[in-house]
Amino acid sequence: MGNPGHFKQRILNLLFYVLLFASAGLAAWASCQIAFEFDWTAGRLNTLSQESQELLHQLEGPIKIVAYASNANELRDKIRVAVDRFQRFKPDLNLNFVNPDEEPDTVRELGIRVDGELILSYRGRSENLQELSESVITNALFRLAHSDQRWIVFISGHGERSPSGAANHDLGQFGQQLRNKGFRILELKTAETGTIPDNASLVVIADPSRDLSPGEADAILQYMNNGGDLLWLQDSGRLNGLEGLGGLLGIHFLPGTIVDAGSRAYGINNPARITVNGYPAHPITRNIQSASLFPKSEAIGSNPGGLFRHEPVLTTTAQSWSERGPIKGHIQFNPDQGEKQGPLNLGLALSRTLEGTDQRIVIVGDGDFLSNTYLGNGVNLDLGLNMIHWLTETGNSISIPVRFQPDHSLELNPWQFAVQGLAFLILIPFVLIFSGWMINRARKRR
Repeated sequence: MGNPGHFKQRILNLLFYVLLFASAGLAAWASCQIAFEFDWTAGRLNTLSQESQELLHQLEGPIKIVAYASNANELRDKIRVAVDRFQRFKPDLNLNFVNPDEEPDTVRELGIRVDGELILSYRGRSENLQELSESVITNALFRLAHSDQRWIVFISGHGERSPSGAANHDLGQFGQQLRNKGFRILELKTAETGTIPDNASLVVIADPSRDLSPGEADAILQYMNNGGDLLWLQDSGRLNGLEGLGGLLGIHFLPGTIVDAGSRAYGINNPARITVNGYPAHPITRNIQSASLFPKSEAIGSNPGGLFRHEPVLTTTAQSWSERGPIKGHIQFNPDQGEKQGPLNLGLALSRTLEGTDQRIVIVGDGDFLSNTYLGNGVNLDLGLNMIHWLTETGNSISIPVRFQPDHSLELNPWQFAVQGLAFLILIPFVLIFSGWMINRARKRR
């Protein structure tokens, strides 16, 4: 009969291994069912800011992100990491990938321009994002959540460009972009209403071709005097009853059409088609890095001593001037005819503080750049949307605090190198060998 002590030891060993494998299996199962994440980086660089977390908790309903990214693993992994930070606090935020090479028609229709561009959708509204930063995604969510509270009023009834029209000169595609982002659009005939609604977040005057009546002009002036925001697109050569508005804002339009002798460098044969490739520093142009196209433009001058602060947002090159003659054949700058040499202001941003509230105005000497024909040229769409966001103050609504990554470089002097070498090459191996010798000696004594 075998030794009972050995049999008991075998049973204990068997039980130990059974429990060991059962514990390992239970740990593996738990690791798949329960997730714990800890951000031990300095400054919590891998965790959303408190501002972003609070916004996500306020958003009801699912959020959808579609990433138009090629099958390159590095790019898609970068997007997953960025979006995962939001999914930790918003489980119903869904991320899907589409290879833009496989759906060229969809990419063209949605205006996708860069590999890795995102389309963020919430409650039927969407916005294209070309950056992965927390600030960009958070502010886009904020705009989509709150833009449905903002009315954009387009003055109509005088041959203006319509935000719903399909004609080449209309702004139908731009108006649809605004609707997609949740803005509510109203075409208002001031001749019928005699006033502008108090809940208008922004009024747009899109190049009227017929005169406004004195009563309609007064309604706009009253709106401005009450602190209303305005986008004014003007290239018809006539103010058509808006002379008083120009006087209030302290601006005037220079006679003639802007031409640029350097247009040929961009393959443009018509000198009246102005390409703007450099932008003054302003929130409207902060993320604009490519060229925009303006088919037929007027320069804007500033009157001294006005009520508003004037900041240029679109300027032409030194090779441009305001041509007052026919634009055909050979043309040249002629100061004797009152033509002005560039650089010229093509777009101005005006602002003032009225009763504690910021009033904002943007004036562009071209309405065609947002028309159905030219909206897709260059960064015209981005530029137009930036103007709307700045005017309605939906561009940077949430400020995300900057968290800096500490310096990870390690500089050791010769003495510190020697201590590390002694520790890793001699001390630690000695401790391990000595520990093993002691354990083996203790077993032999049993």
